[in-house]
Amino acid sequence: MALYLKLIKTLALLVGGLYALRFCIGLFSKRQSTFTVDIHRQFSLLFWSILSLLVIIPLLGALISTVLLPLELVFLLVAVMFLLSFSLPSFFLHFQYWRQNRNLLIEVDKRNESFKVYNLIHKNFYPKEKIIRTTYIRCRSRQYFWSKYEYLIFEMVNGDKITITSLLLPLDQLIRFLPAKTIQMQTKTICWL
Repeated sequence: MALYLKLIKTLALLVGGLYALRFCIGLFSKRQSTFTVDIHRQFSLLFWSILSLLVIIPLLGALISTVLLPLELVFLLVAVMFLLSFSLPSFFLHFQYWRQNRNLLIEVDKRNESFKVYNLIHKNFYPKEKIIRTTYIRCRSRQYFWSKYEYLIFEMVNGDKITITSLLLPLDQLIRFLPAKTIQMQTKTICWL
C-alpha cells in the first residue's frame, strides 16, 4: 500500500510541475510575426507525451525495485505499454518535423495579409505570391497526442516544394492568407512526412 501512495504522490508532483511550467511559458510568451522552431512551440506540442513519459518513469521504478504479484505485474506492464503507444509516435513525428523545419523562418505580415518563407541555409526566400498550390495534410482523428502534428506543402512557380510543419506555427495562421481555390485538403491517420 505504501508503494501505491508513493507512486501517486510522485505522479501528482510531476503533473503539477509540468502544468506549472506550461502556465509560465504561456504567461511569458508574446505575439510574434516571425516564427522559427522555438522551445515554446515544441513544449506545447509535446506536453502530453512528456507527461506520459513522466508517468511511466515511476511505474518502471516500481517494476524494478519491488516484488509484485503477477496481477500487479501484468497491470503495470499494460499501463506502460499503453502510455508508450501514445507518446512514442508523437516523439517520432516531432523529430521528423524538427529535422524538416529547423532551418526555416516564416515572417507573417498581418497588415498586408502576406507571409514569406525563408530558408536560412540557402539564403533564399519564397513570398506568398509565388505559391501556385497548397496541400494541407491533417490528422484524421483529433484525439491523439500526435493530432496537432500537421503540415503544408507549398508548390512554387519555379517547381520547388516547401514543407511547413505545425512545429513552426499553427498552420491556420498561413492558410487564412491563401486563396481557398489553391488549397487541397488531405487527411491521414498519422501525419508522417
